[in-house]
Amino acid sequence: MKKILTAAVIAALAISLTACGCSASTDMNATSDPLEPSSDTASSGAGGYTDTETLVGIGIVANTSDSTEASESSDGSASFDLTACAVCVDSDGRIIDVRFDAIETGIGFDYAGAFTGDIESDIYTKRELGDDYGLGAVSGIGMNWHEQMDSFEDWLRGKTVTEAMDMKLSYDGDRQIPDEDNLRSSVTISVSDQLKALEKAYADATGSSMTGSGMTGSNSSAVTDDDTSYDDTTSEESSVIS
Repeated sequence: MKKILTAAVIAALAISLTACGCSASTDMNATSDPLEPSSDTASSGAGGYTDTETLVGIGIVANTSDSTEASESSDGSASFDLTACAVCVDSDGRIIDVRFDAIETGIGFDYAGAFTGDIESDIYTKRELGDDYGLGAVSGIGMNWHEQMDSFEDWLRGKTVTEAMDMKLSYDGDRQIPDEDNLRSSVTISVSDQLKALEKAYADATGSSMTGSGMTGSNSSAVTDDDTSYDDTTSEESSVIS
């Protein structure tokens, strides 16, 4: 299991470091200190603005909450979910570029503790799987995971990180589904982990944490009570291959 988890983390780090659209040098052996602003050349952001300072950060959120115990009558599953975000922001905290990817992996085991799955199988991110991930077939809008994330990233570009964290959300338990006019028809999956990863990526880029954001301090104006239009998303990803 350790091999699977290590491979997942390394894969997500590699994706995060190379996927961001800003020009910045990265070193896998570098310290964890935030990257210093780059002022060699001005960069033009998605919102049409120009800024001479670019900060790059990486955020990763991981959990094993979908794991199940084994019993004498049924096998268990050790599951591992990881969401990575690479973000480029200017000196005002405005998002120049952002990229998300995720990994869902795990291994089955029986009551005696023996593996029932292939521990040598390759691990692919959701972006690497593309249409093969299978969300498009069960999504009410016919869009796969990477297509929905593309739409979410487009919406984020040009906004400040504070504006992003205060986006309108519709809640389904602890799942946070975008409730913005420009996203209702293109993002119907939870973005809970994406927002957490974005928050971490911003903190990594700037060396500071978000305070009073939609994640760390709930903004009641950013929450809607009516989530009936998203009833089909509760299990939207649960039946998708990973």
